[in-house]
Amino acid sequence: MALHRVPEPGVRHQSQGKPDEAVCRGAAERVLATEPRPGTELEAGETLAVALRLIDRLPPNQQEVIRLKFQNGFSYKEISRITQLSVGNVGFLIHTAVKALRREWPAEVAGAE
Repeated sequence: MALHRVPEPGVRHQSQGKPDEAVCRGAAERVLATEPRPGTELEAGETLAVALRLIDRLPPNQQEVIRLKFQNGFSYKEISRITQLSVGNVGFLIHTAVKALRREWPAEVAGAE
């Protein structure tokens, strides 16, 4: 029984020859592309629209902390100062809101298609 030698990763066997130049150019173009792929902006806009619809359905106190956290980028401590709620209460409201959004997301996305 003959044993076959497995080449090191990235090492070419002599019989493999040079890679096709067009293939290399195509790979380089994909790696170097600075333009977003077609439809990326549309998908992002649709995703944002779904998220905002779901946020609008949350109770007002959850809407407020979610918007302060994710739209404005405030920390829990900053949200606590703004809303006059404890940091723990802010965390609870955000946790509860995110849980609700995750639960409702699949149905909302399916309905948007």
